[in-house]
Amino acid sequence: MAEKSTTSRRIPPATIVLALAALLAVGAIIFSLTRGGETAATNTAAPATGPAAGPDPAAAIAAMQASLRQDPDDHRTWRMLGLTLQRMGRFDEARDSYQRAMQLQPNDPDYISGYAEMILVIGGENADREAEALFRRALEFRSDHPAPRYYLAVLKDTRGQHREALDELIALVNDAPAGSSWEAQVRDAVEKIARTNNIDIAGRLPAPRQSVATAGIPGPTQQQLDAARSLPPSEQEDMAKGMVDRLAARLAQNPRDERGWIMLMRSRMVRGETQGAAEALRSGLAAFGDDTAVQQRLRAAAGELGVPQA
Repeated sequence: MAEKSTTSRRIPPATIVLALAALLAVGAIIFSLTRGGETAATNTAAPATGPAAGPDPAAAIAAMQASLRQDPDDHRTWRMLGLTLQRMGRFDEARDSYQRAMQLQPNDPDYISGYAEMILVIGGENADREAEALFRRALEFRSDHPAPRYYLAVLKDTRGQHREALDELIALVNDAPAGSSWEAQVRDAVEKIARTNNIDIAGRLPAPRQSVATAGIPGPTQQQLDAARSLPPSEQEDMAKGMVDRLAARLAQNPRDERGWIMLMRSRMVRGETQGAAEALRSGLAAFGDDTAVQQRLRAAAGELGVPQA
């Protein structure tokens, strides 16, 4: 394990964005969406309850830890514990959870990539080289995995290989499925690297693709993203969860909102709340039981987002 060092080179925290920035982007999108149509009544809506509400992270961690005491070889729960700890800013513990999942399933690229990401976040002597080897290993099992591809390009940029980094990031944008929660963040990285190093990328980035899952839903402004990134990780989690809960509460009061159900499904999926996303789909379909066109669009959005459909 890499030893922590305050003097060793670290990737700037703002660069470690692929998973976390997707969460922050969703929070900012929800902010602009809910603020755009809020009334005094929706401002005072009670927090959502039931299946559509996001779980309390501390309670979820305690439940997963209790489950793992009963079944310490449950690699899926170790990974989910790592994700939850990561979102709360408990990076050392998240690293250890990912490592345990990887030990149990050494060929799983998600586990390998999650462990490598935490190594970069924590930093330390030789952290970048250790993480690079792990990311390359993850790609051996899934060559199109976006997280290892992103971080390997970021590592090249930090080493001065700016053009090679841009080539790889632009290729990743080209390969992004429609509606990918992380595509905008990769585009942002491309533009920042090009601007910082005076590299002309005119015509190289494809036009942003519209999808059922994102069409018509406002994106976060740079100011909103910067404000979110300035918060401590635990406050980022609280902010995002609160915004998702408020959106769910608003939809419970005013369910005839196609765009809102799509946004709630997307937010749940980014937060790893698969069952909550499935419940949002069911609720949205029920709300539009008399409109087959809207139902078709909701199902299409769910398909793009990977929401389980019965």
